[in-house]
Amino acid sequence: MKRIRQITLLAAITLVMASCATRKSAINDLRSLSNDIELNSSRYTLKEWKEAATDYAKINKQLTKHAGEYTQEERTEITELNAKCVKSFTSGAITQGSSRIENAVGFLKDIISGVKDSFWK
Repeated sequence: MKRIRQITLLAAITLVMASCATRKSAINDLRSLSNDIELNSSRYTLKEWKEAATDYAKINKQLTKHAGEYTQEERTEITELNAKCVKSFTSGAITQGSSRIENAVGFLKDIISGVKDSFWK
């Protein structure tokens, strides 16, 4: 009986740790993407912008899964990182050229809508 309790306790601890790792990894991924975009976006091609947008959407999906678990400090950091990403996406859209502005505006609307709908329900 004591052995079963120990195994159950170990399993519960493992699940909690895995959940925290996943929750934290989404923030770390957003931080990494934000830094990468901020540092390298001036050299991004249209293909790289699309890849960054896809990564951004995946990260926000993960953040949404754990939205109720974040502390106020983590929520503040997520908001700041999201703002940096949107700012970079906006700058990138502008630098892609005036011939692509219409596509860029639609692209930005999708990004902003995705953030708003997924994280701040």
